[in-house]
Amino acid sequence: MSKLTYSILQLLWRSEKGLTFNVLCGRTGEEERTVRTRLQLLQSQELVVMKGGRWYLTSTGQIAAEGEAMRRSQPLYARGWQALRMLKAAGISDIAMMAARVEEKTAASVLTGYFQTLSRVGLVVRAGAVIPPRFALIDDLGPEAPRIDSRRHVVIEPNSGRELPMPWGKQKGGV
Repeated sequence: MSKLTYSILQLLWRSEKGLTFNVLCGRTGEEERTVRTRLQLLQSQELVVMKGGRWYLTSTGQIAAEGEAMRRSQPLYARGWQALRMLKAAGISDIAMMAARVEEKTAASVLTGYFQTLSRVGLVVRAGAVIPPRFALIDDLGPEAPRIDSRRHVVIEPNSGRELPMPWGKQKGGV
C-alpha cells in the first residue's frame, strides 16, 4: 500500500464526519490531481465513498485501514506468524509477500531464520529440503507470535506461556 493511500485511509479512519477533498489535499500535502486519482482508485475498490461533498470510508475501507495500521505497527516476525497461521503451510516467499512492507527488502531471509528456529524447537515443521524453504504449522498456537530471546537462548510461546530452550546456543533470527 502506498504512502498516499495509507495516509488517506488513516485520515478518513480518524474522521467521524468525513473529510472534504480540499482538506485531504491539505493534510496529505499532495497535489489535487494526485489525490483525485488516488480517491478514484479507492472508490473503484469500494474502500471510500463520497456523500454530501465529503469522503468517508466504507466498511471494507475501515477493515483495510485497521489492518494496514496493525501491519505497520507489528514487527516482521509477528506479521510472518500471522501469515503462516492464515496459510497453514507455505513457502517462505509467500509468507514474506504477505507479511513484508515494501521497504523490508530482506524479509525472506529474516523470516527464514525465524521459522527455522521455530522448527528446531518444534513449533512449526520445515517441509522437506526444498529451496526456498516451506514451513507448516504443527498446531495453531494462537494469535501471539512466538518470540526468540537470543540472550536467554529460549523461544517464548506467549499464548501458553511456555519457554522452549534452544540447546544449540545462539541462533540467527532472534527477535
